[in-house]
Amino acid sequence: MEVLWGTAPLTAAHIAEQISPKTGWHRKTVNTLLARLVKKEALATTPSPGGKLYSPLIKRDDYAGAMAGSMVNRLFGGRVAPLVAHFAESQSLSERDIDELKDLLRELSDE
Repeated sequence: MEVLWGTAPLTAAHIAEQISPKTGWHRKTVNTLLARLVKKEALATTPSPGGKLYSPLIKRDDYAGAMAGSMVNRLFGGRVAPLVAHFAESQSLSERDIDELKDLLRELSDE
């Protein structure tokens, strides 16, 4: 999806060419993944002379939000505070991170 969010539409061959060095996946594996993403309606296909062109049907921000929500539900019972506490304890938060979190909390409190 990252490849397609950056440059779409692309053929399966171009996608495989870009991700194989990082993942070690063969073209057949990429084709299987693309077929699953089309079935889940995350990707659209358009016929072209060089093969099907794949394009994302979901925006990166929408996907990130859904994945974040799923993770919070699975790991923290739907509560965000334990997630933030976990990151605060296991990662070193910069002063900037802390200030941004404070600003966000203030904004949410005002709503």
